[in-house]
Amino acid sequence: MKQLNDQVLVIAEAGVNHNGDLAIAKQLIEAARVAGADAVKFQTWKPGEVTGRFAFKVPYLQLSTPDEETRFELSARLCLSYDTFREIRRHCDSVGIEFMSTPRRV
Repeated sequence: MKQLNDQVLVIAEAGVNHNGDLAIAKQLIEAARVAGADAVKFQTWKPGEVTGRFAFKVPYLQLSTPDEETRFELSARLCLSYDTFREIRRHCDSVGIEFMSTPRRV
C-alpha cells in the first residue's frame, strides 16, 4: 500500500455490487485496476449480526428488491464467506491491487 505522504490513494468501492457472486467480484477487481485504483474495498458482515430476521426494508430496498424477499434474505444472498474473501484477496494480489473490506450494516 502507498505510504502516507502527499500521494493520493484511490479506493474503488465494490461494496456489495458483486451480488454474492465471486466471478462478479473478480470482474469488479479487474475493472478497478484498469481504472487506475490503488485499492478495491468490499463490505463484510454475517446475516443476523446486524440485520435480524424481522428487520424492515428501507425505502430504496423496497423499490429495488422483490417484495417477497425479506431484508434478512437479501443480506444472506449478498453475504460472502470468509473463504470467498480469501479468494478475493488472492485475486487482488494477482492483479496488483490492494484488498480492503469494511464492516457493513445491511
